[in-house]
Amino acid sequence: MSTFFRALAFLVAVCCLTWVGVLWWWQRTGHSAEVSDLVLYLGLLPLAVALALLGLRWAWQRGAAGRSASAVAAAGGANEAPAGGADAAGGAEAQARHAVVQLVLAQAHSVAGEQAGDLLEAAAAGKPLPRPDQELTNDDGLPVLCARMADPALDLETVRAELEALLPAVRQQVTGGPQHEPGEQVLRALAALKGPLAAQRDWLLDLHQAQRNALADGGAAIDRLPPAQRPALPGLRVLLGWPEHWSAFDQALARAWAERCLQGEQGGLADGYAMAVTSLAGSGEALWLRADQMSHGAGRSPWLLVAACDSDLTGERVDALAAAQRLYDATTCPGGCIPGEAAAALLLAPADWVPPADMEVRTVRLHRPALLRRDKPIESPGRVRHRELAQALEQALVAAQVAPADLAMLVCDADLHSPRSTELYGMAVEALSHLDPVEDMRLLGKVTGHTGAASALLVLAAAAEAVHAMKNPTLALGMSDAHLRMALVLQPPHEGDDAAA
Repeated sequence: MSTFFRALAFLVAVCCLTWVGVLWWWQRTGHSAEVSDLVLYLGLLPLAVALALLGLRWAWQRGAAGRSASAVAAAGGANEAPAGGADAAGGAEAQARHAVVQLVLAQAHSVAGEQAGDLLEAAAAGKPLPRPDQELTNDDGLPVLCARMADPALDLETVRAELEALLPAVRQQVTGGPQHEPGEQVLRALAALKGPLAAQRDWLLDLHQAQRNALADGGAAIDRLPPAQRPALPGLRVLLGWPEHWSAFDQALARAWAERCLQGEQGGLADGYAMAVTSLAGSGEALWLRADQMSHGAGRSPWLLVAACDSDLTGERVDALAAAQRLYDATTCPGGCIPGEAAAALLLAPADWVPPADMEVRTVRLHRPALLRRDKPIESPGRVRHRELAQALEQALVAAQVAPADLAMLVCDADLHSPRSTELYGMAVEALSHLDPVEDMRLLGKVTGHTGAASALLVLAAAAEAVHAMKNPTLALGMSDAHLRMALVLQPPHEGDDAAA
């Protein structure tokens, strides 16, 4: 019935526009219309115009379909699909979409605690909640609601000394732009990242040592070989995520500090891995998209370490959020950001990696993410829609080949004070009605506040802990960004994977 009314409305619109144009032309030229003119111009002409428009629309759709088919064929050729194999190209595309990686180790440091499991427990208990800060105030002189990590948990003085030691070398590398001392926001963010990076480094070193111990002579024969004749070291790519508002000098200093932290005092990871470091400034969703591309691209390495940190707990950041009208205020901006700080690091391995027999490793399978962009920022006034979030969920379920009813838990970085909660629950009521909002959903944002570049990694680390605990698929949603919406499914290893391990 709706199609009929749309067609009728289209015909009426064409007739009205045609009649107005014809009558205006007759009046301008002084034409005296006869009966034949009425039949021709007011009867047949609108029908002819309507048919012509429909024909143009059909031709445009047919041309678009042809262009789409050509693009698909070109993509299949670029992926080296065998000739004469449309089915093979489709199969290769489906195989790439359903590919997985293993999450080997997840580390997180936030106001909830120093472990990823602390995030789940805090979100379930609803505490610690953000509280009025003792140092930061708004324009009215009132305390700002923040999710601040305790200073003793950050070891700020040690990190400050490490950064000061790196300043001369970084100043020589970075030319142009301000080369100031690292701000408090950089210092606090990197201090939060120190623990997760050190834990990942120590685990990788333990793995390297376990692999050497598995050799007959403990690797002594390899050490006696000239460097040019030794086996190639396994590749380790490191992807570092920084806040978008950090300056180029801040990012260079943070990258140098992270590399020093990973190398350790006496060589560290360089003894067992060929390490390459890249960085990206942006949202957590954009960071994970880059990580997914690096995990499944042609140049992927055996290991990928993804780490990120962020902190808004400085007067400079609070002023910037207030100037952009994004700072939470119960009266003037109830949907704004609550400043927070956190860091996380995730270690990924290929789907076929098997841990050494003498190492106890609990892995989780990560499927490909689905990312969509909202048509307007979530903070925009008006009705809060969840169309993009629902579409991201649907695509993530297809990639993981699971049904909505198979999901045992939902973990996301939404909060309860902004329109993100409306967006989340609107989607969940329609697509995930079997999940209880209290028992089966963990909203990290209500505890951690806004954690920016680290937000998506926190969600994935907490979702991995949920998979370990429940042994069932878990949905992870990235909703921190104003526009991007990310969804992906995490699952426990198959029974066959456990047997192989």
